[in-house]
Amino acid sequence: MGKRKQWFHQQSKAAQRLKKLHLHLRKNPDETALHQFRIGLRSLRIQLFALKRSPPLEHTLEQMKVAGKATNSLRDRDALLGLIADWPSELTTPLIARINKSTPPADAAPRIMRLKGFDKAMRRLPRLLHALMPGKTRLQKRIRRTASTLRHQSVEQLQLLTPQTEPERWHDARITIKKLRYLHEHLTAWLPKRWRTLAGTAKPAQEALGYLHDLDVLAANYGSEFSPALTLYWQEQRAGALARAGTAAQTLLLALTRQPSTASS
Repeated sequence: MGKRKQWFHQQSKAAQRLKKLHLHLRKNPDETALHQFRIGLRSLRIQLFALKRSPPLEHTLEQMKVAGKATNSLRDRDALLGLIADWPSELTTPLIARINKSTPPADAAPRIMRLKGFDKAMRRLPRLLHALMPGKTRLQKRIRRTASTLRHQSVEQLQLLTPQTEPERWHDARITIKKLRYLHEHLTAWLPKRWRTLAGTAKPAQEALGYLHDLDVLAANYGSEFSPALTLYWQEQRAGALARAGTAAQTLLLALTRQPSTASS
């Protein structure tokens, strides 16, 4: 099977899987399925960016964006509870109660996952791909141009990160790195050889910046209720997370800037 047909079947299968996961989550709370659903959404959306924009494609991308936002509250609850799971219980017991009270419970997934129009969008995606998919040469150019744009955006954002940088800028860099990773991970065969291992470097940077972001979300949402002891503990955790995020960001930046020129990629 040629690369173009393989790409088509890859995206079609991804859409089918998302539809199945959505139907499953509408019936059963399932943390693993929710995680797979969110990863599948991000992966498919970034790959569809390589196609020429059209109203039907924009509608599909918007449906996927809405689906991702709908799952944020479920993801945030699991992430925050997981974040503090190993912290001293004498510090976190009131915080755990507050998180459980202010976020949707795990069994709310069937209600939250009633995404109107999502199944239809995923069902129609293969036909849309068939109509929009360019020839092999043009598709490769689009994929490589999208990848090049994400690499340049990543470099620009990573170069601005310092220990004093506000949390929002770290979060913005994390989002770009996430897109960078998924595109380079799933479309490796379409990229120049020198970029085919980049996803392996982007992953730890994404994870380190993600952990830092979760700490910042915890403080932003619940910090006013922290006890003095919990505030001190959080500050210690964030200092360590910030150092790890800085190291991972610099490692990725070096991987991006040590490569040959991307002018032709």
